[in-house]
Amino acid sequence: ALLGLDFDGCVQVFSNTPTIDMQACLLNAVEAFNRTPMSISFRRFASGPIRQQSNSKSEKTRWWEDPVPLTVLGQEMAPRISLDDVLELRNAVKVVDIRPEREYRHHLHFPNSINCPP
Repeated sequence: ALLGLDFDGCVQVFSNTPTIDMQACLLNAVEAFNRTPMSISFRRFASGPIRQQSNSKSEKTRWWEDPVPLTVLGQEMAPRISLDDVLELRNAVKVVDIRPEREYRHHLHFPNSINCPP
């Protein structure tokens, strides 16, 4: 029955439930939103790369800036995050590298990341 309600209806149901602190729920939701890296909800990966215009014809696209089709994004098990967000969060999160162990060992990888192939 709860799934059939609109936002106001849900607020009304939960407002009548004394064991749920609605203010704490909303504060937790706002805190979670503020902690979420912007690139996770930003559609940059679906619509194409965003970068400065360059006059240099020799400038190549970096692979992580290439657009990713929505069909591919829909099959992934976790949202993508931009390199800028990873660098900003590098002291607060652990990076998990899912490449095969041989590739992880023999190629560059993010400092202090852990290897966990699928």
